Amino acid sequence: MRDAIRMEPYLTGPRWELARVLEQESGDSSEIRELRTEEAELLKRDCKILPDNAEPRYRLGMLLYLLERGEEALSFLAEACKLEPDAYENWLALALLAEQEGEWQLAVDALGQMERLRPGDPAVRGIYQRMQQARQAPETPSDTQPES
Repeated sequence: MRDAIRMEPYLTGPRWELARVLEQESGDSSEIRELRTEEAELLKRDCKILPDNAEPRYRLGMLLYLLERGEEALSFLAEACKLEPDAYENWLALALLAEQEGEWQLAVDALGQMERLRPGDPAVRGIYQRMQQARQAPETPSDTQPES
């Protein structure tokens, strides 16, 4: 993979795979982050080159999630869903990330699209129930403390 990166530095994919392998082998976290950051820049380029293609947006959204850039990730996943409205996996990723980010309405909207694509899917009900429980849970003192 390192040879592929060296030989074709503009190509997306090898950095993603190398970062995945390094992570599985408990590799250097700073190298993994650097590879993912470089891959994100290449995917942003691909999004511009392929304005009607959902795949680079989905991949970029997932990568930005791994880089802990949730709001950006949501934006690219939402674009992927808009471009490919029948791709269940795109809606699932959007719903889960929106849930994690506390973007409840976006998560509910994504769940609605998932239900449209796979009526009666237990995953939709499970995510929705988990969201309801999270919204009804009492705040703990750590939730109310201002960040330093």
